[in-house]
Amino acid sequence: MNFVKYINNVLQLFTHRSPKLESNIDRRLLSDFCDEDPLSMDSSIDNYTGDWDSLKKFMIRVSQPCHEMIVSCLWANNPKVCSEIFNPSLTDEGICCSFNRVKPDYIFRNPKDLSDLNVTFPNPSANWTPENGYPPNTPAEYTPWRPWGAGNHLGLTLVLDAEIEEYYCSSEVSYGFKVIL
Repeated sequence: MNFVKYINNVLQLFTHRSPKLESNIDRRLLSDFCDEDPLSMDSSIDNYTGDWDSLKKFMIRVSQPCHEMIVSCLWANNPKVCSEIFNPSLTDEGICCSFNRVKPDYIFRNPKDLSDLNVTFPNPSANWTPENGYPPNTPAEYTPWRPWGAGNHLGLTLVLDAEIEEYYCSSEVSYGFKVIL
């Protein structure tokens, strides 16, 4: 999920005064994004300095979960349980649904310092790197999975639900998804 979709979900919640927006700070975050008149907001929060945990919780609360966004998926033309192969990832684009990534233990020095966004890795994972590739004798079922060739029948196929009715305003000129490879 990209930042556009994330922010649009947030704005839809703001418009309907959803209980998911628990504070004036949440409303202020939305107001800033939509370029609303700051004078219409509670001025007592103007000097508020937020913390990372509050911002992260806010983003999680208002983002469309991966299991709602990804309706069905195929890998190499074989049906998969999407919730087992996609994980939420916190990126500079917002909370994204990541597929086929390497476990954090292989990427970060202190993976326990990272926020856990309900990440699951049901398949064994290889310590793959762009420089060295896969360790010798890595079984084919280890992630990251390797495509067997070119074509939609050999790669990833998805059915996505953009929940267009949830969009309110956009940080870009379109609605939908951004795919980053």
